[in-house]
Amino acid sequence: MTFSKWATKAKLRKVVTVPDYDHQFTGETNGRILSKAYLWAFKGDETYPSPEGGIKLY
Repeated sequence: MTFSKWATKAKLRKVVTVPDYDHQFTGETNGRILSKAYLWAFKGDETYPSPEGGIKLY
């Protein structure tokens, strides 16, 4: 929520809660969610935060 307040010139601000995550995005599912974050942010991917289609980071 704090980061969205700082984006004062952004055309769109959206906050999404990712279930069962920690600050390191620990685990395969969270890694797949993180790998799709840029698609959600810049390409309008409406499936985020689904891990489907994400790549295994670790």
